[in-house]
Amino acid sequence: MFHQQHQTNANNFKEKRETRTRHLALIAGLVLVGIALLAFFVWRDLALTGGRLGVPLDDAWIHFQFARNISAGRGFSFNPGVPTPGSTAPLWTLFLAAIGLFTTDFLLLALLLSAGCFLLTGVMAALFTRELSENWLCHI
Repeated sequence: MFHQQHQTNANNFKEKRETRTRHLALIAGLVLVGIALLAFFVWRDLALTGGRLGVPLDDAWIHFQFARNISAGRGFSFNPGVPTPGSTAPLWTLFLAAIGLFTTDFLLLALLLSAGCFLLTGVMAALFTRELSENWLCHI
């Protein structure tokens, strides 16, 4: 009886470890796909801009200006000292303002922060999906 219970516990542990290994492999695969997508985006961006790093929309530059003013102590404003609700993503602007405490060049660090958020979103979506679904790829 004891030996049978011990064997069952060992099998359960082995199954859990194998499942965890599959989950980690899938998450690692998703991260690699995300990195490949980011690399493709940067490659295309540099090809289209003649090798100059940039951002595709003016919203980024607006957020940079808001963040620059916040980090310099001039308030949540586009024009220094004139508060305005012009930022369409206030939390992102605050993240950028934190970057602005260390540098006035937002572009590269903002792109890296954005890439990190992109990868984290993919991982969190995969974990959330796995938690909600019994028929997800990991359970096959």
